[in-house]
Amino acid sequence: MNDSNKSNHSTEETIDSFRGDFYYLSNFSNYPITYEGITYKNNEAAFQAAKLATNQTIDPKTKFTRKDFSEMTGKEAKEAGKRVALRSDWENIKLQVMKDICKAKFTQNQSLKEKLLQTGHTPLVEKNLWGDTFWGVSNKNGENHLGKILMEIRTELNEEPGDEKQSQEKKQEPLDNSRLGKSKRKLVRLQNELNEQIEKMFEHQRKTNGQPMNDKRNGHSFFKKQERLENKVHSLREEIKQQEKQVEKLERQEELKEMGYNKYGGLDMTIENIPRIKEEIERFEKGESTFSSATIRKYQRKLETLEQLKERSEKGKENLLPEVQAIIDSGRVTQWKKNPTIYFLKGYRKVALELNENGGFEESKKYQATSEEEKVAVRELLEEAAPTDSLKEKENDHFYRVEFNENDPEKGLKSYGGETVTLELIDHLQTLDNQYAAGTGYYKFYFEEVKNGKVVDQIRMDLGDGVNSNYPIYLELARLCEQVPEREQKQSIKNEPVSKEQMQSKDTKTKQNGYQKRTAEEIKREVKSLSQQALDAVKKHTHSPEDVKELLNFMSRFPERSFRNQLLIEEQFPGATACLGRAALKKEGIYIKKGEQGNKIFVRKTVKGIYDKGRGFVQEKEATPEDKKRIESGQIEVIKKPYYSIEKVFDITQTQLKPEDYPKIFPNRVFDFQLDKKGQVELQAGIQAVANTIGIQIRDMTESEVYPRELGQARGAYVHNEFTGQEEIVMNTRNTPTQHLATSIHELAHARMHKFSELDTATKELQAEMTSYIVCKHFGMDTSEKAIPYIAAWTKNGQTLDDKEATERGKIMNDVSRVANEFIQVISTEINQQRERGLEIQPAEVKLDHKKTVETKNVVPVGSLWIDKKDGKVMEEDTGRTLHLKDAAFIEDPEHNQVILKGKSYGKEIQTTLPSEEFALGNQFRFSLETVSEVAKRKNEIYYEQQMSQKERV
Repeated sequence: MNDSNKSNHSTEETIDSFRGDFYYLSNFSNYPITYEGITYKNNEAAFQAAKLATNQTIDPKTKFTRKDFSEMTGKEAKEAGKRVALRSDWENIKLQVMKDICKAKFTQNQSLKEKLLQTGHTPLVEKNLWGDTFWGVSNKNGENHLGKILMEIRTELNEEPGDEKQSQEKKQEPLDNSRLGKSKRKLVRLQNELNEQIEKMFEHQRKTNGQPMNDKRNGHSFFKKQERLENKVHSLREEIKQQEKQVEKLERQEELKEMGYNKYGGLDMTIENIPRIKEEIERFEKGESTFSSATIRKYQRKLETLEQLKERSEKGKENLLPEVQAIIDSGRVTQWKKNPTIYFLKGYRKVALELNENGGFEESKKYQATSEEEKVAVRELLEEAAPTDSLKEKENDHFYRVEFNENDPEKGLKSYGGETVTLELIDHLQTLDNQYAAGTGYYKFYFEEVKNGKVVDQIRMDLGDGVNSNYPIYLELARLCEQVPEREQKQSIKNEPVSKEQMQSKDTKTKQNGYQKRTAEEIKREVKSLSQQALDAVKKHTHSPEDVKELLNFMSRFPERSFRNQLLIEEQFPGATACLGRAALKKEGIYIKKGEQGNKIFVRKTVKGIYDKGRGFVQEKEATPEDKKRIESGQIEVIKKPYYSIEKVFDITQTQLKPEDYPKIFPNRVFDFQLDKKGQVELQAGIQAVANTIGIQIRDMTESEVYPRELGQARGAYVHNEFTGQEEIVMNTRNTPTQHLATSIHELAHARMHKFSELDTATKELQAEMTSYIVCKHFGMDTSEKAIPYIAAWTKNGQTLDDKEATERGKIMNDVSRVANEFIQVISTEINQQRERGLEIQPAEVKLDHKKTVETKNVVPVGSLWIDKKDGKVMEEDTGRTLHLKDAAFIEDPEHNQVILKGKSYGKEIQTTLPSEEFALGNQFRFSLETVSEVAKRKNEIYYEQQMSQKERV
């Protein structure tokens, strides 16, 4: 047997060809290396680039620099290297250059290093067919310098002392799990996959050995596999290009971060960037900053918050409990650099513990556990973090503690979060209560009742509403204080709420006698605080498709409210159904239950006034006599200036109103809607009313005037011809009734929002599907089984929304809220009007193709469907384990309150049924396993008959 017949051209004594399994030894194999500051795709490119003296050298003839070689393949680099002018010392240094490059290859790629060491002491010979006798051996002649260099490197790596290896391993940096680190590792992985795929492709080509194809099909299978391999290579190259762009983008962001900037060009608002923020503020004071005065003011306010956070973090570290330190050292939590008091649990998404000033862990209010598994993990860590000597005491503890409070450092109101309520603290809060009641504002306090280590109840108090209004709360807080008997506690609170001087204060008396009106500045501050709360809620509820679903469910119950107010209500009163203000409730004679707290929302108001060039906007009530004369004479115009105020609303469950009376208070809302057959017809009539309002036609795809084409798997499409201005909604005739309803709303949302929109496709689809989900959910139709995967696909499982700023997310959701509200109002009005007139709406528009429906007596053809062999479920797509159902059709059977699915499967007529209610909800048809077995048997018989007939013809 000669060498040419061996699979990889090697013997047990010698590796004499750098191909096949040993292609990694070749300089042409694409394994990226970094040499003298530049990363090349392969050794050959690095070696040919080294013919230029430095990284800055420009070849006078080709104008190449070393950087130009970095993207070349080995073959391209070799050809380019022949055309450049050699550096003067090239002949003296080229062997050392080759060794340095080869060593870089095997030290920078651990897997290659292991492969090289596995060759043991086997001689390495670069045998070639192209006559290279310097670097290799050709026709049994050659110096084999490349083989010798590789063997030298192998020896050096083998002789490396064990303790030195260990020290090097210790010096290795921990795995970089940042987005940039992960992106770089993915790029290397893709490049390695590409190298392997290219080698497979060339290996496949070498199988022909230059000989013609002699098989009966003229090499069809060979070329088919070759095409698959080439397509895979092309696909990997495209993916690598995209990944390189991602790495470049993240590297730029990293550079900005190192300079103290965020990815948008503003300063990074983190604790570690405090010196940079202070520096920029100082530069602004000197007139050297490029930031605007408004931005600098924002940075100054944020700096105060960051310094408080830093102080809290430092106190926590000083008082760090040994149990907490042990958890941190174990690696089960990871500290967040942006906020060092936050420690995220490893293995869970956005679940964290928070380090308090006492050096202990508590559950983060912002990154709370949601699933049962997450809650168990948090509970276990908190129990482990509790001081050992206090565990027994805590088991029997029953007390109140401050969960959270709004603070105001300028006025001496600090954060009391985590503090246990004592009588001393209650006395202190009473004093503050009177102080702020005197006209300096009010602040929210949240208390939680802790029993045996678990939170069992919560109390909210508005500090500044006055001791009289908060008296019951103080009594309740004092109940669990153990310093004095209960009678003394009550007496203390009742008799000593304020000091004598405070009781004599004019402002305090005013507050005790009635409501003290807040100043404009206080209202402005509260509006700003509430706006920030809404923005935070946007981030919380648009993080993942599941979060979006939860938000959309809530939005479906409050279509008449703005998106911002929907968020605020959900944050303050989860599960709310319908809200009214105090005045509206009073007008209807509805009483609020005792002890219920209102939910703050924004209310848009206007104030009349005039614009004066020198004074700006002047309210009408503040106009001078001269202003009034000019108004009367028509010289100046009275205008309305909008502004936002804050008011409290109450959910109907917080009132004494009975459920049967709800429709009286909300006459435009449909409370008794049922998604049965009649409900579908009502909803379809409402959807048609929406289409009429927008001015667009909904047509079957066979009747379309703008888009007369087959929709295939698509359930519908909004079509707009930019040249003629024509637009319409085209629906698929194969849709089920519920699919038709949901898809109609989806496409109407496109027509309402996106006719001239410049948003990207993903955002448009996201908005349309969310609008459809809200409207359907409002009328009792849950489309989450389709909508949530659809939203996940278009947002890359929430990543697309995560990449957007909270304000941008808020804008996207606000448009959804606005259009969903508009649709719900039109549909509700139409349904109520139909009911008032007592009309029985005819089922004209599950009608998709109304002509066919009338002619075929409630038979709706749906074409081809598929039956799952495993469970008999009917599906719209072939999964590979299905049976074909041809000429399928839905047949309505009102006599038995059911829908029949009928069709042919492999020549056998089969049918199954589904109750009308389940059909309306979009549930799947299912054939019995006996029927599936019979059809599968018939399929096999047909296949066998076809095979036999083919053999007979042969």
